[in-house]
Amino acid sequence: MKTQLIKDLEFALSLKRPHGGTGVTMLCNYIVERIGEGDLSVDFCGNIHVDMRDDSSNETLFTAHVDTVHREDGDNLFKYEGQYLLADGGKPLGADDGAGVALLLHMIDNRIPGYYIFFQGEEKGGIGSSWLALNDPGLVGQFKRAITFDRKGIHSIITHQMCGRTCSDEFAYALSDALNENCVDFMFVPDDTGVYTDTAEFADTIPECTNISAGYYSEHTANEKLDLYHLEDLANAVLKINWDSLEAVRDPSVPDPDELKSSYNNYTSFPTYNKDAYGYSNKYDYEYDYENDPVGPTTYTEEAATLIDCLADAKFGLKTELLDMVANFVHPEHPETAIKFLNRNALTEEVILDAEDMLRVGYEEHQVIEYLFDILYKE
Repeated sequence: MKTQLIKDLEFALSLKRPHGGTGVTMLCNYIVERIGEGDLSVDFCGNIHVDMRDDSSNETLFTAHVDTVHREDGDNLFKYEGQYLLADGGKPLGADDGAGVALLLHMIDNRIPGYYIFFQGEEKGGIGSSWLALNDPGLVGQFKRAITFDRKGIHSIITHQMCGRTCSDEFAYALSDALNENCVDFMFVPDDTGVYTDTAEFADTIPECTNISAGYYSEHTANEKLDLYHLEDLANAVLKINWDSLEAVRDPSVPDPDELKSSYNNYTSFPTYNKDAYGYSNKYDYEYDYENDPVGPTTYTEEAATLIDCLADAKFGLKTELLDMVANFVHPEHPETAIKFLNRNALTEEVILDAEDMLRVGYEEHQVIEYLFDILYKE
């Protein structure tokens, strides 16, 4: 008999969930019906809030996002293969972040104290989380920890995202130890190679903002798969942790002394997308003359122009130069070694289009390459 965790997961994965689409609406309705009205509210942006705090000593925020990178609505196909759930329809599986949604519902069912939010539009630039940071700083300021389950792999406790450090090493080690103690197969460790998830929006206010590996791989691609053993072990472990006993060490108002040593030392802030009063981003709303200007503005640096050319070639199957570029960026001393860890098949047209979109709206070329590396890296 399937557990409720797997039932919730399968429902999420059965839907393509582009932001603002019917799939997201169906999942949100499902979440609301599952939880009931007692502890639940929905804000102006459509984020679903569930307040499970016992008292003021509960200062932990748990998050997941309801949207996926799918570009259209409809049924989403998947299949079981051993310990893995795999995409089976030429589109992403949607475990990013269907796995996180299922985990939060599991924790709510077991009444783990904390505050839970299911965010809208993470894949479109953190629409829901940035709206909350802008419009309800009083709520955000009530937390010392912001935990999301939106990281690939099975080992990561994220300490850095695009904006720089978001979580102290001390907290990451403490959380790693707490998880590892509850499953003999776990080997969680601090990881400073995060890219972006909703908790990054709160890094200026909440001391410890992290992201935990939920067990999926090759996210955003048709090769996406989810390690069910890891997810089920994680679901058991999160119920045994005293989250509010994990000490918050980082002071968001104090610059990180190691920031200049970090590979993210150039990420001083997120790109601005001219967000409106409700926090909505126009990241994908720029109107270009694609026929005459297929990529975007003409004020690119030489490095960005080279990246644009490589992306254009990759769309026609000529991926070698783009892979070389990524390998040289992440390991300039030994790119021939780095390229062995890049999954050529993960460089899909959808990933390439997303990379082009990032360049159009103001990401710098090194940020786009970091995004590509995060997608292409195979453990």
